[in-house]
Amino acid sequence: MAQTHLPPVLTPQQWEKQKGVQFKPSGIGDALKNLQRASAAVDRSLLEVDKLEGAAALKQRLAQLDAEIAGRLKAACDQARSVAALAKKWEGEYKKLPQLGKEASAAAAEVAKAAAGFGDDLLEAFQAVRKALPARLAKAEAEAAKAAAPADSVDAKDLKTVRERVLGALRTVKAAQPGAKPMQFMVAAGPKRCLAYLGLSVGASHKTLLGELLAGESGIKYYRGECVFEAKAYTFVGDDIPTGGFGKRLQAGLFELTQQRFAVRIRKSSGEVEEVAGEQEEEGGAGPAGAGEGAKGGDAGAAFQRRFAEVVARAKAAMASAPARAGDLKLKLGEAAGLANAGEHAKAGRLLDEIEARLGAAGAGTGAGAKAGAGDDEFRRRWRAAVAGYRSASDTVDQQIGRLQVKLRQSGDAELAQIADKGLNGVTGNFKVPLLAVLRDIDTASGADLAAHARKAAEIAAGFVKHLESAPTVAVCDTNPLTPVSIRATLGPALRELARAAAAAA
Repeated sequence: MAQTHLPPVLTPQQWEKQKGVQFKPSGIGDALKNLQRASAAVDRSLLEVDKLEGAAALKQRLAQLDAEIAGRLKAACDQARSVAALAKKWEGEYKKLPQLGKEASAAAAEVAKAAAGFGDDLLEAFQAVRKALPARLAKAEAEAAKAAAPADSVDAKDLKTVRERVLGALRTVKAAQPGAKPMQFMVAAGPKRCLAYLGLSVGASHKTLLGELLAGESGIKYYRGECVFEAKAYTFVGDDIPTGGFGKRLQAGLFELTQQRFAVRIRKSSGEVEEVAGEQEEEGGAGPAGAGEGAKGGDAGAAFQRRFAEVVARAKAAMASAPARAGDLKLKLGEAAGLANAGEHAKAGRLLDEIEARLGAAGAGTGAGAKAGAGDDEFRRRWRAAVAGYRSASDTVDQQIGRLQVKLRQSGDAELAQIADKGLNGVTGNFKVPLLAVLRDIDTASGADLAAHARKAAEIAAGFVKHLESAPTVAVCDTNPLTPVSIRATLGPALRELARAAAAAA
C-alpha cells in the first residue's frame, strides 16, 4: 500500500538539523510546518474499509471519501507540491554558498523528492480505496434486493389475500365439528411486532411470508401449534408459545392483519393459560379493544376511539377506490390501534395524523391539477424516501457542525470561540427553515396546492445546493483541520434528490 504518513525528512525539526541550510533563509522550514499541519488534518481512518458492511455504510463512506479528497486531502497534496517546488529551487541556490553549499543542496534535493512522492502516494491511497468501493456497494445492494424479494410460493404484498386466508381459517376454527382436521398456526414475533398465519398446514413458505410481513424486524422467533375455539376465544395451543403478556401481542398482530379485535387464549401443553378479551366480529371492521360504552382510559382514550372510527371509515373508502394502498393503510391503522391499547395515545394520534395526511393527498379527486391514482402513489413513495434522506443528511451535518463548535471552543482562542458561538449557526444559509415549512405543506396538500408547494420546494432545494457550492463558509468548514465535516458531500446529493422528487409533482 502507498505511504500515507509524513516521512521524517519532511518535518521542520529534521530540516533544521541539516548542515548549511541556516546560512540563507529559504522558507522551506515554514513550508514544512504547513505541510505537517495539512497532513495531520487528513482523516486516514476513512481508508479502513474492510469491516464495512451493508449498502448504507458503503454509501456513507463513499460520500466521506469524496469530501475528504476534495477538501483536506487536496490541501495536503497541494502543500506537498509547493514544498517540492520550493526545495527544488533551493537545491540550486544552496550550491552557490561558499560554505556547506554541497550539504545544503543535497538536503533540499532530498526534501523535494520526498515531498513529491508523499503527495502522490497519499492521493493514490485514497483514490485506490475510492475506486474499489462502488463494486462492493453494487454487490451489497444486489444482495439486499435479493433478500427483500418476495418468495415465489406466497405473495407477501397481497395483504388482502393474507387477511382473507386468516379470517377464513378463524371462521373454520369457530365452526369446527368434533373430529375435524385441526387448524395449524405459525406465529412470528419480532421485538416490536407480532403476526400469525393459520391454515390446515403451515411450513417453510409461511415462515418466509411472515418474515417478509415483518420487514425491518430482527431476531424474529417462530412458534407453531394448533388453533381451536374454546372458552369463547380463539385458543392457540402449543408447547413453546410464550405467555406472560404474549397474548396481547398476538391479538395486536391479528388486528394488524384483519382489523378485528378477537378474544385470544394461549394454552400451553403444561396447562398454563393466558386470556385476552376482545370482540367477536369476523366480518366488518371492529375498532380497537375497549371501544364503546365500556371503554377505559379516560378522555384521551375516548377521544382517540372517536377519531379512530372516523379515520377507519375514510380509509375503507380510500382502499375501495385504490386497492394498492390497502396494505400500507391497514398496517398503519393496526400500529395505531396497538399503541392506543398500550396507553400510548399521543404516539397513536401522531400515526393517525400521518394516515390522514396520506388520505388527504389521495382524496384530491380528478379535478384540474390533481395527481391522483398510481401517479400520485409513485410520487408519494419517492417523496417520502427523498424527505427521509434529506432529514438524515441534515442530522449528520448538524452533528458535524456541533463537533466543530466544540473543537473551536476548546482551542483557547477567543476569536475562534466567538466563531463557534455566532458564526456556524448560519453556515447553511437561510434555507433550512423555509424548506422544513414547505415539507410540512406538501404532506397535507393535494391537487393544485400540491403542485404549487412542490415547485416551491424544488426552488428552495436548488437554491440550497447553489449556496453549498459557492459559500466560502461551507468550504472553510469542509476543509477545517480540526474534525471531519462534509456539508457539501452529505447535504448536496440529498437536496438534489429532493428537488427531483418535488419536480415530479410541480
